[in-house]
Amino acid sequence: MMRSLFSFGGRGERVMAGREFVLFAVLGITWGSLWLLTGGGPDPLPLLCAGAVEFAVAALLLGLYGLARRGRSAAGGRFSAGSGVVTGLMLLAFPYACTAWASGSVHPYLRSAAPGLPAIAYGAMPLAVMLMLAEDAGRYLPRLLFGLTGVALLVEQGAALDLARWLPELVLTVGMLAYGFALVYGAKRLRGNGERVGASNLVAWCALQYASAAAALALMAAVNGDWARLAANFTTVEPERWFGVVLAAVISAVTLPVFYQLVEVLGPIPAAALQWLISLTGVLEALFFLPARWTWENWAGLAMTLGALWWVLRKEQIPGNMLLGR
Repeated sequence: MMRSLFSFGGRGERVMAGREFVLFAVLGITWGSLWLLTGGGPDPLPLLCAGAVEFAVAALLLGLYGLARRGRSAAGGRFSAGSGVVTGLMLLAFPYACTAWASGSVHPYLRSAAPGLPAIAYGAMPLAVMLMLAEDAGRYLPRLLFGLTGVALLVEQGAALDLARWLPELVLTVGMLAYGFALVYGAKRLRGNGERVGASNLVAWCALQYASAAAALALMAAVNGDWARLAANFTTVEPERWFGVVLAAVISAVTLPVFYQLVEVLGPIPAAALQWLISLTGVLEALFFLPARWTWENWAGLAMTLGALWWVLRKEQIPGNMLLGR
């Protein structure tokens, strides 16, 4: 019989523990706040170059940490190098590149998607993950649709669909599907050998993912001519911008292994719902820094998003949680 990750030591199903709830909240709020470090208006530092530098620094930090702790933790299960490369490309590089392209910052001739559409696209990720699992999750469809509706209402003022902008909207969808695939794929790798993965091996796996993503973004930036433009305007990049990129790299290096620990415990569907909290955090912070009048739709979206998070994370078992058991 498949053993659920919610059944440790014979305790059976349980509500998410306090530590897991705190980690979930901290991850969502932290990732939802990264736009404060990496976002902004016109910038001489191209987004693809910034992403390549951020991921390269994160890979270096994790690699150094893994070397320092080598032999200090239990070996546990191991990952293949191929799985690290695939997950790094699909979870990190492609979604980042697709979001950058859809923002209109990569090619001037590519019109940007509406500012609220990335939140809606990635808010649909739990639904995509549920379909990718090919499990009997139909009875959980209402809670996922409820959460997606909440996110859509939350950002409705900046989420107008425009058929003339179908290309960036398609690019956003491709990025979301790549992220969802990587989430399911990575979750299976976490328990693919039937034993818990050692901390050192998890750190090494995350370092390989960041290194793969950095290489992919660096190549994309080279093809797009971004490195040449950056070299020509290097002195115009403010030091605060580089500091933001490095700080984002430190945050990314710390949080990715924590994210995989949550995926291992909660399953890919609840982990995908983290995108709802990320969107909620970004909207609330934008409201603080860019004061705007909220409509009833925004308030309804806030209530629905919070309710959907509780609904998805409550004790009832969903197939996404059972996927990882043995």
